[in-house]
Amino acid sequence: MRFFTVVSAIALAWVGVAERASAQAIRPQPHQPFSMVDTDDSLGLLPPPVYPAGSFSGPTFQYVSFSMTIGDGWPENVLVAEPLPAPTGPVPLLVVFHKFGSTQLDLSANTNFALEGCSRGWYVVCPLAANTQHYGSIPSQVHMEAVLQEMLVRYPLIDPSRIYAAGFSMGGGAMANYAARHVDPSKPMIAAMVSLSGAVALKDTYYSDPPTRLFLDFWYGNGTVGSADPFKLARSSILNFDPLTFQVDTNEDLARNLTHIPLQVTRATDERIWYLPKQNNVLVSHLATLGFTPGATYAFRFVPFGVDAHDHRWVMLDQSWACDWLSTFTLTLPTAARTLADRDDVYFHFFVEQDAPNAFTPFDWALDLPNNALSLAGTANLRRLSVDTLGAGLNPSQPLHVTLATADGLADEVVFRSVTAPPTSVSRDGNSTLSWSYNSSTLELTLTETDGLPHLWSVVP
Repeated sequence: MRFFTVVSAIALAWVGVAERASAQAIRPQPHQPFSMVDTDDSLGLLPPPVYPAGSFSGPTFQYVSFSMTIGDGWPENVLVAEPLPAPTGPVPLLVVFHKFGSTQLDLSANTNFALEGCSRGWYVVCPLAANTQHYGSIPSQVHMEAVLQEMLVRYPLIDPSRIYAAGFSMGGGAMANYAARHVDPSKPMIAAMVSLSGAVALKDTYYSDPPTRLFLDFWYGNGTVGSADPFKLARSSILNFDPLTFQVDTNEDLARNLTHIPLQVTRATDERIWYLPKQNNVLVSHLATLGFTPGATYAFRFVPFGVDAHDHRWVMLDQSWACDWLSTFTLTLPTAARTLADRDDVYFHFFVEQDAPNAFTPFDWALDLPNNALSLAGTANLRRLSVDTLGAGLNPSQPLHVTLATADGLADEVVFRSVTAPPTSVSRDGNSTLSWSYNSSTLELTLTETDGLPHLWSVVP
């Protein structure tokens, strides 16, 4: 992966009234879209407006554009709003996930997030994410991760524990899915997020919105009609459901990976993309089953259309309120979760290796740090799970207690890293066992479990 240098840097100074007046002046007359594709507009293709520095009083910022080469053939263009003067201490980063048909310039043409974020001293970034109609595809997520890593390099005062996100429509679904699929503590993770009328269930989008099928068949199939692969659609969603009964498929609900993230789900009172209220209503009902309860860290809100009545635009969201709410949170990692993996990768404190690719791997886990214990159950399609022992807060120099159960009856290897010496004894349900091994070169202890019932392993250093 190679990063290229700044393409352009455009300085400007704003106050809220100037930015809002400019944005409102270029908006077309409201219309009543019937499809997400019908919301495609040219506003995201306009360059950021330019004003002479110092033309206005009040909070100031500058837009900076840069481009990256990821290596997959898709160019990546990024728009950043830098606060002026530059921060002198750690500050948050707000990531804006653009709507269908817009580019990284959705930030400047259609939102007030540059002003709202920079007036608080934050950095604000909106990546193209590979394509104007990316639908949260894997290329777009690869690009998004690269951009966030690059932002931490370019702006070392960004606090990685306060990376916030806001997404609208296509971007709302892509944002939630990105947060659910990117839970590696060594990389940028979303600390809190606000979704506006998010397209969160791509199988339902395919079923409900025929004009989108062209794009979904491209990203998730081979480009021919009807070729979109069901698993690929599911792994870029956060849930999917039966279109007639609205029953959620609990085998592919990546929403379960979001339980540690403060979340605002918002949708318009009179949303004209007819299936988005359905998707968000089903999502909210499902979140309740995952333990989301209304309060300081979660809410489902209806928002008015404001000036763009009967339309589908960013203006439906009070962006000042959104930033105020986001500002109250810092990333917190869970100590227990029902995690769903869609690939070999790091999920919280665990590196997952699947039995078979192109399928989901569920695993339920819980840490009991006072007792130096880990439980792992409900596993399926899991070949090996490697534990970041020290990162998880476990102490391998003390007796370690591990409860294991495999739901699919296939052998699970649970590997504990950073174990500096072989244990003096390993028992399973109080009985000595030979179903373990120690690698002195990698300092790894491996336990192998084959039964679906819970079994207590005890490892004595």
